[in-house]
Amino acid sequence: MRRELFLRIHREDHTADSLGRVFLGVSDREESLALVRAYLGPQGKLKSAALEDDELHVAAEVREFTAESRNLLRMGREAVRKGRPRSALGHYEEALKLSPWNSDALKALGRLYYRNRQADAARQLLVRAREADPADGTVLSLLAEIALHEDRRLAARGYLEQLQRLEPDSVRTRSALARIQPADAQSARERMADVPDPPDSPAED
Repeated sequence: MRRELFLRIHREDHTADSLGRVFLGVSDREESLALVRAYLGPQGKLKSAALEDDELHVAAEVREFTAESRNLLRMGREAVRKGRPRSALGHYEEALKLSPWNSDALKALGRLYYRNRQADAARQLLVRAREADPADGTVLSLLAEIALHEDRRLAARGYLEQLQRLEPDSVRTRSALARIQPADAQSARERMADVPDPPDSPAED
């Protein structure tokens, strides 16, 4: 079957891959569209793409086998519950072959990769999951955690700030944000640490 797909692609998630060229303005329109088509994959058909500041808004049509993909996803989750991660990995990978933009399958496989200490693979999958479903708080939380482990504090803060907008009453998110020193404040604090203390004022008679 075919379904409509709407993606919100963020510049900060693609600074190290070819799609980042679209945001840099170094490719012409035809090359940019070709890059977006390649990112969608062979099962996706691009309908429109519009760049708005640091976001690329993409509308597409994707061909997928939804029921079969969901069944494989269910089997993968069951395998995780039974402590069989290798079996779960196979089920999730097959689920994505049948439905490459299934946000739940992207999230499940990304989480499994992260648990297996494969942060790069996990991040790529979770970025796609975020693009397919921007309102998934679990995905944002996982991306923030990966960014912190990679010492990308600004990226982590961005994910957490979006998560806070989605879940304004979350104490956990507020606490995590409070522990991340903004880069400008951190830089100012470091500069101040290098400034010698002023000499003592002369004592008054």
